[in-house]
Amino acid sequence: MLWPVILRETQIFPANKVLRPLIPPGDPIGGEVLEAMHELAESHGVTMIIVTHEMQFARDVADHAVFMDSGKVVEEGTPADVFGDPKTERLGAFLRGFVR
Repeated sequence: MLWPVILRETQIFPANKVLRPLIPPGDPIGGEVLEAMHELAESHGVTMIIVTHEMQFARDVADHAVFMDSGKVVEEGTPADVFGDPKTERLGAFLRGFVR
């Protein structure tokens, strides 16, 4: 497995839908995993590239947010801009399904 080598050399932690395959929806351990990831990024200065549908987590911890659809970047910017003021109908529709 190459992940430990990549992490040691680049200080980047890739996480693709980190919770979905491991934790059933609504399971309280999901919050613990997200908190551990947040602490890892803050305490160790690790850059994380995270693909997630956990919109509140993304909004709270991201420095930069990118919304993609069909393999193309639709919008990107600060979390405040991307989540708070979507410029495209596609992102607005997506967020209405997640952010309440």
